[in-house]
Amino acid sequence: MKLCVAGSRTLQGERGEYHVRRAVAEALKTWGLTVDDITEGVSGMAPGPDLIGYERFKLHGIPVREFPADWDILVPGALVKE
Repeated sequence: MKLCVAGSRTLQGERGEYHVRRAVAEALKTWGLTVDDITEGVSGMAPGPDLIGYERFKLHGIPVREFPADWDILVPGALVKE
């Protein structure tokens, strides 16, 4: 199973780690799965849950596919907030 961990960039540090671990554990329990069932992690590589998930996947030896945002792309009408 592929698993994407993503969320608010304001959720970082120990608080972010706690919420990511809890959310993943609850999801796996709901689906009747374990960490061993995760075949690939998916990460947007943003600060917060994305990177926390990335680090947890690596810790468990799970391959991770990275999808970092391309902030240099020019799209007419796109709104980019800083």
